Amino acid sequence: MSEINYPKIWGQGSIFASSGLETETTATNSLVGSFLADRIGFEFKTPIRVFFYFKLKNVKNVEFDAVTSDLVKGRITDENGQEQELIISFYSENTVNIKACVNLHPAFDFDEDMKEEKRGDVLTFTNGSEEYAFLQNRDGNAVRMAFSYGKNALGNVKNAILSDIEKDAGKKLSFYSKLPRPDFKDDDEEMLYYKCFSVMRSMIYSP
Repeated sequence: MSEINYPKIWGQGSIFASSGLETETTATNSLVGSFLADRIGFEFKTPIRVFFYFKLKNVKNVEFDAVTSDLVKGRITDENGQEQELIISFYSENTVNIKACVNLHPAFDFDEDMKEEKRGDVLTFTNGSEEYAFLQNRDGNAVRMAFSYGKNALGNVKNAILSDIEKDAGKKLSFYSKLPRPDFKDDDEEMLYYKCFSVMRSMIYSP
């Protein structure tokens, strides 16, 4: 059987959220976002609207292998032709786990004024009622990052950044290999088929 043509189009407004098939998900605590139009990043719809995105430096090309409702997988090529893996994946209902490279610089925009504070290696943002946390560690040209929202955000990013993100990405993609596979008229129809299941996947809440 030929390889699956995963959806690869970065579409503005498409949902980005964790699935109840893998983690606990709730209407009150889940981090639910949508893809931004003009950059690699997301608008998260928490009580305070958050824009989390990357500024690209010395990047020649970005190519996506899979763009689903809870996983982005692709490759970043710098101006010297060196290729690095990109993975953006939900670790839990309110935590996003990332593997990127030094050419991607994280940035945040909040709809309200936030107090920014460094707690050890973790960068936190709070306004007294809402709390967000971000952590990154560099290993050569690779960079691990995690972003979380909620009362346990600080601990969540510390746990996420130590997890096996490649294994998690593989588990998410294996979901599509278990689906019925009809005869498709072309690659576009196949990608649309899996995109539909991708959206349904993130609409599932845990019991």
